[in-house]
Amino acid sequence: MKSTLLPLDMIFISADLAVVEIKANVQPCKEDPCPTYESRPAKYVLEINGGVAEEKNIRVGDKIMLK
Repeated sequence: MKSTLLPLDMIFISADLAVVEIKANVQPCKEDPCPTYESRPAKYVLEINGGVAEEKNIRVGDKIMLK
């Protein structure tokens, strides 16, 4: 997560819009090469401010609703 200034929660989401994994409070990359993050099979990843997933009680198995 190069050039990111604050920790992020990474929410990995499957093709059927289910949360399959959450990486919480991933720290910004400070030097190259930046680490990579593996997850269970996922189609999407949503990055939000660190700590928000826990604050909003987002859990593996939750479904994402798009409007």
